[in-house]
Amino acid sequence: MLKQPATYKQQIGKLREHGCTVSDDGFCEEVLSRISYYRLSAYFLTYRAKDGKYKPGTTFETVYRLYEFDRKLQGLLFSVLAELEVYLRARFSYYHTHKYGAEGYGISAPTPGVCIIAFSA
Repeated sequence: MLKQPATYKQQIGKLREHGCTVSDDGFCEEVLSRISYYRLSAYFLTYRAKDGKYKPGTTFETVYRLYEFDRKLQGLLFSVLAELEVYLRARFSYYHTHKYGAEGYGISAPTPGVCIIAFSA
């Protein structure tokens, strides 16, 4: 059975029912409108007790800070990984074209002892 959509106020009420302290409804509503209840729900899992309620002292602001930390960390890691990918592609491309020529990618069967790396675009 599908769940019925809930307004932001209803979502805030649900957070409170589960034991989350929301000190600023306006801030909470603004965050829910930008991020969504569903996306934030994963960050609440750390604070969930065995009975399904949140552990005492769980605040919306704490969970939001955890979300923001994770978002910023992801941004840093992805930017570094993107640069690393470009660097490795450039190095492999340079090596491969100088070793096998401009049409070296068309080698149909690898030569024994030669490793051919395929890249997807």
